[in-house]
Amino acid sequence: MSLKIKFLERESIDKVIDFFNQEMNDKPQSNNRKRDEFEWLFFNGVYKPALYSVAFNTEDDEIVGTYAGIFIPMLSPSEEPVLTCKGEDSLLSLDRMIKIGKRDILKELLTALEEKSKEDNVLFIWGFTAAGNSFKRCGFNINNQIKGAFYVIKPIQFYKYRLLQFPRQSVIKKIRLFGFSWYNYSRQLISSLTFSQISLRKIRFDEIEEEILLSFLPKNVFTIYLNKEYLKWRIYGNPSSMTYGFLEFKDKNGDIESYFIFSSNIENIYFVEQFLFRKDLNDKRKLKIMSSAFNFLKKQNATAIRAMGFADNSLNIKEIYLLKKTGFYFFENRKASYFIFKNLTDLSINARDIYLSRLNTLGTV
Repeated sequence: MSLKIKFLERESIDKVIDFFNQEMNDKPQSNNRKRDEFEWLFFNGVYKPALYSVAFNTEDDEIVGTYAGIFIPMLSPSEEPVLTCKGEDSLLSLDRMIKIGKRDILKELLTALEEKSKEDNVLFIWGFTAAGNSFKRCGFNINNQIKGAFYVIKPIQFYKYRLLQFPRQSVIKKIRLFGFSWYNYSRQLISSLTFSQISLRKIRFDEIEEEILLSFLPKNVFTIYLNKEYLKWRIYGNPSSMTYGFLEFKDKNGDIESYFIFSSNIENIYFVEQFLFRKDLNDKRKLKIMSSAFNFLKKQNATAIRAMGFADNSLNIKEIYLLKKTGFYFFENRKASYFIFKNLTDLSINARDIYLSRLNTLGTV
């Protein structure tokens, strides 16, 4: 049996898309990737096309597995530009692997990608996966699971929305979901306050002051370099059905003190993509801005607001605290993804050095 690891070229895109959709057929939210989505994600990146490694059975002319690395520019703790790789499409066909024998295909795919990415001076590889043990075997550090959070605005609509997402629930689970919908709705009513002194407006992408936005990026960490070029790719080049928006906040002197990036889906579920704050703001002021942002989303006919919690970096831990203060409820999910990380050059870097937001993810679910 002949197995070859090679990197994807454009003429083979359709075959890889078919493989992806076939292997993801038990996950309805992910099993209909289209060509424009694939090209946006893997060929039209900010830096250069992704490294997409494919394990190919040459005898049967079929794909056995895939693993891709998207080039993501970041700023280092010293505010120097660095290049990283975000892992995507880690898929193996168990049925097709049987023909190959005892070969660690995932490790072979990762090794090929790692060696190739070093040519571009990639500092580290990172990503999110529920298959923590498989990546641990390949040398990755497996860190905390991602937490999800809800801020329920319309409890009945939210209850119906979750039932549509997960219809096969027992009566007990349905009762718990109904109770949670009303409990969280009541709790956030108490936690959420209106602050009339907060000046905010919804702005267009071209109204963002890039220099100011970059000055709001978290300091002393590795963080995605959110310049307009990156945001244009991540948000406006994104062919998904998500809709994105920006809020700008000003202080009493008329100076910008915060930006808020949010998104929404067709069910009127809104998502916290990222808050960016001026460095002199204390927690009290941040809470006022956040509450005002969520009150704005309520007026957009939102059913609920969702947020992600990343519990490795101290800044992310503080964000979880602030979101809880505004009324978000964070929940544990045994099937949630882990944040995974692997150094390629500098072994002193670890997961606690990396700031994460929903903008680090694909942001489609």
